Amino acid sequence: MSKIIVREWARVDAKDALAAVSTFEPSSFASHLEVEIAQIWARTKPIELIENIEEIAEQSRWWPLETAFSKIAREDPAKAILLLNSVESLVENSSSILAVVVESWALQQPIAAADWVLNNTAEKDPDRQVLLRRVLPYLAEQTPVPAFELAMEESEPSDRLGLEYFVIKRIAFHGDIELAKQLLPRVRESTKNFAYLAVASAMIDLNQTSEALELGKALGESKQESYYVRLLSSWANRKPQNLYESLKNLPSSTIQAIAAQH
Repeated sequence: MSKIIVREWARVDAKDALAAVSTFEPSSFASHLEVEIAQIWARTKPIELIENIEEIAEQSRWWPLETAFSKIAREDPAKAILLLNSVESLVENSSSILAVVVESWALQQPIAAADWVLNNTAEKDPDRQVLLRRVLPYLAEQTPVPAFELAMEESEPSDRLGLEYFVIKRIAFHGDIELAKQLLPRVRESTKNFAYLAVASAMIDLNQTSEALELGKALGESKQESYYVRLLSSWANRKPQNLYESLKNLPSSTIQAIAAQH
């Protein structure tokens, strides 16, 4: 039986299609088709897939469930969260599915999604940080300064990469370089290099290469070499011809030598 037939069958009656392919040999081929059917089922009838998830082999459930919950969350996030309770005991870890639900919600309603995370997770719950990383970039597009304040308030001091990084990166790549630059001095020390590089990379995309190089001067000397190595690598990946043409205009022989390696 061809894959095309199986896919069409899955759109009409996924349960029957699953029952049929379960008899196929070799078993690896049957498992592959089962995943394809489950994915089609998740996209076309997500609630039905969730209600029948036990029909899918345990090791193959996670991906179609993410697809199904993402689709539902875009239309009715509250319903998606309620439905999540029905599968928690049927998958090894439902946290990643919750993250998909919250991100799909944030795409449409970032303020509501952020409020839900803050009101439904404990301060020390690891899921809180994971979910905020999904929500904050979308919140930054709508309310950038409040998103940054929330990130600063909620970041764990022990985190090497603070939540403010995800906000500043989205602000910069959304085109508001000036606001991103204004917020950079407030970034915690452990996150500074990453945040400065995110803004500099957005500058390079906008052909603000000299400004991106100048930005690194605000970092302490101990951080500057790492900054320039990574910045020039990003520049080489994004606009190699532009970097080559700019070699002679780079502000120091050290930076020129680093650039020449790319």
